[in-house]
Amino acid sequence: MAIVERIVPGAAEWDDEISNHAGRYRFAARYTPGRRVLDAGCGVGYGGRLLAEAGAAEVIAVDISPEALALAREKFSHSRVHYVHDDCEVLANVTAPF
Repeated sequence: MAIVERIVPGAAEWDDEISNHAGRYRFAARYTPGRRVLDAGCGVGYGGRLLAEAGAAEVIAVDISPEALALAREKFSHSRVHYVHDDCEVLANVTAPF
C-alpha cells in the first residue's frame, strides 16, 4: 500500500483514507472546545473545520502548499478557521500563544 501524504476531495484516495484521517481529528476534538488550536500541516483543511465544528474557539490551520490552502478555503471554510501559508518548521506567519 502506498503512503498518501495529502488526501484531496474527489481523488481516489479520499474514499479510502478519509475515515482514518478524520478519526484522528475526532479524537483530538475532544480536547479542543473553547481553545485556540494549531493545525500544523492542515492539508486541504477538513480537519480544521472538524475541530471548529466540535467547538474550538479558533483554529489556525497552517500548510506550506498554496494549492492545498486554496482548496481548504474553497471546500472547508469556517468562521473560526484561519488558513495560513507557512512552513510548519518555522511558523513565521503565526502569532502565539498556543
